[in-house]
Amino acid sequence: MSGWEYCLLALREAQYHEGKGWTCDCWIDYYGPNGYEQREVGKLGQFFGSHPFREAMCALARDGWELVSVQHGNYAHTLSLPIPKLRLFGQSDEGEEDEPAYQKPALLCRDSVMAYFKRPAPRS
Repeated sequence: MSGWEYCLLALREAQYHEGKGWTCDCWIDYYGPNGYEQREVGKLGQFFGSHPFREAMCALARDGWELVSVQHGNYAHTLSLPIPKLRLFGQSDEGEEDEPAYQKPALLCRDSVMAYFKRPAPRS
């Protein structure tokens, strides 16, 4: 074997529309002995009956790619539930009258994901 091949499966802005299906920006970046190649899996505005990211995950597994890591990349500040502000030891509230007493939590978005894969490179 001559090392590894790697790929990145990326998803951005996935949306489901009733009666139309899924739309999203989704692509695969391949890195191997022959260089770099990008393949589009889904494009925002095109609609698919099944989720392009999930279908691509299945196809990569069938082709012998091993999942290494998954990362949810963007944050959504959508909840309105207050969370008490964290203070460092010894910090006081003096001079912070204008600052709100609570802050909104940040959640990882489900519609922005990167999955990293590897597989043995073919013999030369």
